[in-house]
Amino acid sequence: MDLRERKTRASVKRAFLALRAEKGLERITVRELVERAEIGKATFYLHYRSVYDLAESLQREAIDEIVGAIREPEAYLSAPDRVTRQLFEAFRDRSDLIDVLFAGEQAGVLSQSIEAALRQRIAEQFPVAEADPWNDALLTFEIQGGFYAYRRMVRRDAGASAGARATEAAPLGEKPVAPLSPEARAAAGREAVDAVSAAVRAVTDLMRE
Repeated sequence: MDLRERKTRASVKRAFLALRAEKGLERITVRELVERAEIGKATFYLHYRSVYDLAESLQREAIDEIVGAIREPEAYLSAPDRVTRQLFEAFRDRSDLIDVLFAGEQAGVLSQSIEAALRQRIAEQFPVAEADPWNDALLTFEIQGGFYAYRRMVRRDAGASAGARATEAAPLGEKPVAPLSPEARAAAGREAVDAVSAAVRAVTDLMRE
């Protein structure tokens, strides 16, 4: 990919993410996308078939990044809680991108896609491990656990934002809802992943008995 193509794709991505943060995917048109990206329609169609094709391409890129962030995929057997933490961190570090690309009806796509992609990566490296039902169940538990911890952190963030709005709009005489501080949100995320990691360890021990 040459420099011009990289710049074009980067411009289209920025424009799409900005529009997607404002409205649903079905309401984004190629016309407004190319206007914001400052490119022609012909240039857009050289790279993508439609807005939906662009959205799917960006989702795949995000999923590949998250799966690639798992430094030791083989550790899902020997150190499952560590893999759960790595998944949580991968979700958290890309939260701004995830919240836009997988908003609304696309929210359910993320965890299933991550699980499918991670399973494929492990199957390519450890084909024997994939055939074991115990390993199969453990991997699902780790992936969904890391995702749950991330979603809990996101809900805490949403609650903090709602609390901030309630504080500003609280009627006279009513006690406002205090927003969570950044430190409190970070603590909530750590609390969630600690709980999930402990559960992964406990369930793993039970499954091994």
